[in-house]
Amino acid sequence: MKSLFVILLLAGFSIPSSSFPYVYFFVGENKTWEEAESYCMSEYTALAQINNMENLTAMVKTSQAGYTDKAWIGLYATLVWTWLDGEQPAFTNWFLGHPHDSDNVLCASIVSGVWTSGLCSQKKSSICFNGINYIPVWTALTWMDAKAKCKAQASSLAKIPDLIANAAILATMTAALMPEAWIGLKTTQLWQWSKTSENYAYRNWQLGQPDTVNGGKDCAAIAVKNGTWTDEQCSAQYPFFCYDVYKSRTTVMRMTIQSSTNMENPASSDSLLQQLNATLVKHGVTHFRMTWKKVSVKQTQESVITTRYKSHTHTHTHSHTTCLL
Repeated sequence: MKSLFVILLLAGFSIPSSSFPYVYFFVGENKTWEEAESYCMSEYTALAQINNMENLTAMVKTSQAGYTDKAWIGLYATLVWTWLDGEQPAFTNWFLGHPHDSDNVLCASIVSGVWTSGLCSQKKSSICFNGINYIPVWTALTWMDAKAKCKAQASSLAKIPDLIANAAILATMTAALMPEAWIGLKTTQLWQWSKTSENYAYRNWQLGQPDTVNGGKDCAAIAVKNGTWTDEQCSAQYPFFCYDVYKSRTTVMRMTIQSSTNMENPASSDSLLQQLNATLVKHGVTHFRMTWKKVSVKQTQESVITTRYKSHTHTHTHSHTTCLL
C-alpha cells in the first residue's frame, strides 16, 4: 500500500470591493451610543458603517433574534461653523475666547471688527450683502429673522471671506454707528461615521429626520423593521450593530493518504478528491471546487489540486489552494 503525503496550502487574500466590504453583527444589549462604539471597537471594527444599499440590505438581513425596534449605527453629528452657502470659513477673526464650545447651535456677530458667538435666539442688528454693497439693518432680530430680512431685500447675511471684506464691513458699521451685527455664519450639524470620520454620502433617513436642531451630540439609530434611520440623543440606550471588514488568512493543512490503487485511473483520482473534499469540510471550508492538474517535477509525478472556496467564518476570504502529492 502506497502512502501519499499531502500538504494543503490555503493561502487566503482579501476581496477588494467598494460596494460590499463589510460584514455585520447584531448585539442585543442596551447601551448608550458611546458604550456601543467602545464595545464594537473592542470586539469587531466599530459601530456599523453603511455606504450603500448593499451594505444596508446585508445589515438588515443579519439575525436580530426577533428584535424589531431601533438599534445604534456608527453615524453621529458634530457642530461645525459654516456660512449660508454651506462653506466652512477659511478666514476667521474671532474675539479672544470665541467661539464658545457649546452643544447648542450658535450664530456669529461682528463687534468692532472681531467676531463673537452666541445663541441665535438673541436679537441684534445685522449686515446684509447684495453682491456689491454691505447694507446695515438696524432692526433687532433673531439670526433666522435677520436672514429672512436680508433675503426680502434681495441680499443675504454677510459672508466674510477675507480681511478686506472684514475691514469693509467694519467701515460700514462705523459709518452707521452700529456697535454689533449678525453675519451669515452659524454652527450646523455635520454627520459622519465614527470609525473613519467620513462625511456620509449614502443616507436613508425617515421622513422629517434628522430633526434635532438644538443639540450637537446627536447619534443615528436604524429602525430594524425597514432599515430607515432616526436622529436620537446619544445618551439613549439601544442594542446596536457592529461591523467587521474582510480579512486575509493563510492555513496550512497536512495529511497522509494511503492508497494501493493506480492514481492514473480516473476512478481512483475521483476517490481521492472525495477524501480531500471531506477533509476540507471537516475543517470548516465550504463552497469550494477542486480540479486535477498533473505536473512533472524531477521525473516524479505530482498531482496538483486547485480549489476556490469561501470560508464561513467571521471573515470572508477567497483562496487558491495547491495540493502536492
